[in-house]
Amino acid sequence: MVFVILLSGGLLLALPGLAHRLARRVPPEHWARASAAALVVGAVMVQLTALLVAAPTVLRAVGVHALAAACERLLGPMTPGGDVVGWTAAALSVALPVLVGRRIATAVRTRRQLEVEPWLGDHQPWEGHDLVVLPSDEVVAFSVGGPSSQIVVSRRLVAALSPPQLQAVLRHEAAHLAHRHQRFLLVANALDVRLPYVLGPLRRSTASLRVALERWADEAAAGAEPHARDDLRDALFTTVTAAVNSTVPAFSTADTVLERLRALEAPPVRLVPARHALLSSPALALTVLGVVALAFWMGDIQVVLAMAGRCPA
Repeated sequence: MVFVILLSGGLLLALPGLAHRLARRVPPEHWARASAAALVVGAVMVQLTALLVAAPTVLRAVGVHALAAACERLLGPMTPGGDVVGWTAAALSVALPVLVGRRIATAVRTRRQLEVEPWLGDHQPWEGHDLVVLPSDEVVAFSVGGPSSQIVVSRRLVAALSPPQLQAVLRHEAAHLAHRHQRFLLVANALDVRLPYVLGPLRRSTASLRVALERWADEAAAGAEPHARDDLRDALFTTVTAAVNSTVPAFSTADTVLERLRALEAPPVRLVPARHALLSSPALALTVLGVVALAFWMGDIQVVLAMAGRCPA
């Protein structure tokens, strides 16, 4: 059961990245939600597996020999390697939450640092948000959620775009705030740990989630109107061209630009229930498989406790 839970969790973590090409066939908001769910469920399963494998070794180390023996009998031959594997799993079960916690703390701290003070730049209300124009020659465009949400652009960006293009950029940033994309980005940031040789597929999955969020905001901003899509596409191209040497937030990142431009050149992707169900079925099957395996394991907890009472210390 432990191996099944680990396999299901690992595949769920890798699935958004492995199936990224298929994401173009469904609306980006559906792909973003499905990717975030797969990442969260997969991370929980992997962490639970590490705890289960580490339990016998840790329990034996602290002197709870009866319960350690019961856990070993329950886990069975699916956890070979003895104490070496046990302590490795214990280290991972501690290291992964620490890494995730540090990533979350960094993301929260970065969001706070991006908030623009009232004395800096030109502040004016725009559709319920605080629109800030920074006196900067860098290309800047980003949004900051919170009780007082902000849309921040730079003076150079305003000068580089036509009024319709600037409105398209503002609508894009407003879409991030309206759909609370910060929650999805927090998932991507939390799991984007720097272990490339171990978690390379995971980083491709978090990248896929980020692309989906940008496309989601594009679709919400432009809709199906051809002229609105053209304005946003032109704004994206102009902004990226002007931001080649920029090191600050600039409306997009290089690895998402081409895909966003291609998506804006085509009509919006419509939700086809049969296609969506087909694309969602692998993630659903993996989730069900892991949950069923976990349910069987949870059902054996009483057996573990009973065995612990009968095993010699």
